[in-house]
Amino acid sequence: DATQAANRFGTPELWRAVHVGDEAMVVALIKQGACDGRMRDASGHSVFWHAVAFGHFSLAKTVLDCFPPGEVAGVDVTEVHARRGDTLLHLICQTRNFGADAANLFKRIASAAPEAILLKANAAGHNFVVIAASQMNFWVLKFMCINLPQAMKALVVAEQAPLRYLADVIAPPTPTVIAPPAPIPAHVGLVDLLNQDASGKVAFADVAFDVGPSGDSPSESSQKGRFLAHRVVVASQSPVLLEELRNMPAQHLQKEDITVCLMRVDPRIAKDVWRSVLQFLYTGQIHCAFVHDAGLMVELFRACALYKLPKPLLDFAQVALFSLLPSSPPEVALQVFSIAAGSCGEDLDVRSVKDASTYILLRSAAQVLKRLDAGEAAKLLQAMVDTVELGVFNPVSPPSATASPPAPVPEPARRQQAQAPAQSSPCAQQRAPGAAPTGGYPKAQAGPPYGGQPHAGPPHGG
Repeated sequence: DATQAANRFGTPELWRAVHVGDEAMVVALIKQGACDGRMRDASGHSVFWHAVAFGHFSLAKTVLDCFPPGEVAGVDVTEVHARRGDTLLHLICQTRNFGADAANLFKRIASAAPEAILLKANAAGHNFVVIAASQMNFWVLKFMCINLPQAMKALVVAEQAPLRYLADVIAPPTPTVIAPPAPIPAHVGLVDLLNQDASGKVAFADVAFDVGPSGDSPSESSQKGRFLAHRVVVASQSPVLLEELRNMPAQHLQKEDITVCLMRVDPRIAKDVWRSVLQFLYTGQIHCAFVHDAGLMVELFRACALYKLPKPLLDFAQVALFSLLPSSPPEVALQVFSIAAGSCGEDLDVRSVKDASTYILLRSAAQVLKRLDAGEAAKLLQAMVDTVELGVFNPVSPPSATASPPAPVPEPARRQQAQAPAQSSPCAQQRAPGAAPTGGYPKAQAGPPYGGQPHAGPPHGG
């Protein structure tokens, strides 16, 4: 009977060696046939489980190498704690010292585990992504995005909304604090160039911007517009416009009876937004009647990013969006993040609004990502995790209490009479948000009881 028990449950010598991490002894017992991947103690836990639980990752790797999953006496990757409901993935994610050895174990177990184990919640209702998020284990989160996107989407949109635990343990985003832009001196009179003569022409205009939707329906046609301007003014303040207009051939516009370069502005940018852009380029002042309209402010932010418009206008859009995001639908945060984290956001100082949109998306990922396919959702999630990781390891200094962001300034009386490009009237003047508060961005708080230090982990090898 004692021999049968030893064969079934292992000897006291084996479990003592496993608990203290005596790898040499365990290897010797494996060679003697006194240890295998399926052997469990009286409580139902395997040698591999105990090696992971006690943080003996080198020993766990040895057991996994000797008894690969799927083979006779191989490690059982579906092992679950009878009372707590934890899987091996839960157990590995709870380790306090998550390094290359733990990452290697996680990779091998996750790659071999069936979908039911990947998606399993423990007795507390938490899947392993909850633990990884609350532990700030960026390696696990990115590994899942890169290698198991289908499972990662399913885990993130699950009822427990695991990414909100990551939002709970990180610091709230920091608002941008900027100085008011310097207006173009009045004696330069650039805005006067936009005045129309008796025949409705704009003197010296050599570029026309077509803006609004690209469709031809009656509702879309009413949103279209054409603005006349001057290449030297707009191209000198935008490297993208400079490149676009440098070699663009001129064409004759029959309706306006003028020969100009005709440029189509991105159709997602409304004519009121492009009007504000041109007014800033001609005055150096911010004219914005839609500062409390999140949708139009996203379009202004998009215009600044796409066309690399002057930084004061970009910063103004960031400040406004920072205040608007907490009270806007999460889809707005998704648009902002897509712009900031996309190719047009490269080389731009958009960290404030990128952090803010990430913070909102972490709390609403379950809602937003349901409509995306797994590959698209995983790429978005990876970019969000990269953003959070940067913020944790390279935090932004808090803004000065005396600084304040710019606000749209009233136009001098003479300039208020000047017509906007192509017969468009100037936007009414409204004050922009004050110093963007952290209101709407809750402070970091305690998540589930899996606390620990953030883990960047080893590089991902694919």
